[in-house]
Parts: sequence; structure tokens; C-alpha cells
Amino acid sequence: MSLRGKRVLITRPREDSLEFISAIEAEGGEAVVMPMISISDPDSWSGCDDALERLESFDGLVFASGNGVRKFFDRAKQQGVPLSTFEDKAIYAVGEKTRRLIEARSIPVHFVPDDYSLTSLATHFTALRVFGKRFLLVRGNIGKEELALRLTRLGAIVESVVVYKTSKPSRSDGDALRRMIDAGKIDIVSFASPSAVRNFLEHVPVETCKKSTVAVIGPTTRDAAVEANVEVDIVAEVSTVEGLTKSMSKYYDSANIKDMTS
Repeated sequence: MSLRGKRVLITRPREDSLEFISAIEAEGGEAVVMPMISISDPDSWSGCDDALERLESFDGLVFASGNGVRKFFDRAKQQGVPLSTFEDKAIYAVGEKTRRLIEARSIPVHFVPDDYSLTSLATHFTALRVFGKRFLLVRGNIGKEELALRLTRLGAIVESVVVYKTSKPSRSDGDALRRMIDAGKIDIVSFASPSAVRNFLEHVPVETCKKSTVAVIGPTTRDAAVEANVEVDIVAEVSTVEGLTKSMSKYYDSANIKDMTS
């Protein structure tokens, strides 16, 4: 239980944090949830509804997050689109949780990149014959366009649809978070998305981040932190909350062994 006595800040939405909290507590740590993003419906469902009406025109669907899966299929249900409609589509998912959420609806997932990044998925498509194929990218309002650009360059026809939007925390929540870190009450700051990194830094200076260990869920989030000059101490070996928790525990295991032998 290498997280014993450690307080871990969770910056993802509260409704998505139960699994992470349990994993941290199982390692002896204490979870502190202060979301740096909140998830809500898009300003309009018109784009999604239009895509649902034209599902037969798409060869593949790409889901970049669990939020996209939940919002898209909830909307499909509201619009009376049966899940069986998706069974003959090539479904691509970024991330293990995203895959599980799709398969929980009895829809097979065609491919998941090993490191759970959009960059790796784009590389996968490079090896395929996608010229003339039509893809629907299901995303949030601030999702990256890299995959759409790569597919377009390969001759694919790409349509993106926004099914959720992310909002920033209030100033009062941000101020409270900064005070906690300044007071040494947070041992580990964890990030599970680039947007969480960006929103966090609107309230907490980069220098303040050095007072805590910084842990990220994968390469895309790591890159966002590094671009913002945040020093990353831990990158999950497997890009899931379980993988991130194990990597945090391993980090402190190594530190304890070093202390004992020094």
C-alpha cells in the first residue's frame, strides 16, 4: 500500500471519479476530488441528430472519450435509433474505458491503439486503405482535430460531431485548490485529460505545481502538461485510472527503497 498517507488530487469530473477513488483507497491513499472540468450537453444536438439520420453513410465511427460514448448513445436512444444499427460499423475507441463503455452496449470495437492516444490511432489508419471511406468522429467541443486532418490527408471523408462540452471550474474552487497545494495538503496532483491541465493552470501557477508530485494518465495529457512547462513525475504505464494508480504506487515504492538504501 505505497500510497499510505498520501493525498491524491483528482481533477476529473466527480461522476467519473468513483473507480479512481476506490483504486487510490485500495493502495492506502486518500482521494481529494476537485474537478477541473464539468461535462454538459452541447449547445445544440442538431449535428448529432443529422448524423444519426445518416448512419448508413458512414463506414466507421471514432470515439475519443467515455463522455462521447455516453452522450452519443444516450442521444441515439432518445432519437429511437436501435443499438443494432451500429453492429455493422467499424468502431474505433481511444482508451480502455471508452472501449468498455461501447462493448457494454453489445457493440464490438474494431480497434483500440496500444497507448490509448489519438496519435497512435491516426498512425493505425495510415496503414489501412481509407481512401473514399466515410468516418464520423464523436467528440467534445474542445477535442483535437489531428485525427480528422490525418484521415482527410489519406483521402477519407471525415465528419466531426460535438456531443458534449466541457466547462471550467469556478474561481472560488480554483482559489481553494491553490491554497490547499500551497499549504502542502496535496501530495499528488493527477490529470486525466489535457483540458484538466489547462483549466488547473488558470488557477494554480506552474511554480506551485512543484510543491506536489504530478501524475498523468497518458502521453496526450503528458504532452499538454509539458507544453505548459509543468514537470511530470509519473506517466501511467497503462492509460487507465487503475494503471495510473499502480504507477503512482510504484513511484513511491521506488522512492521508499531508495531511502532505505541511501
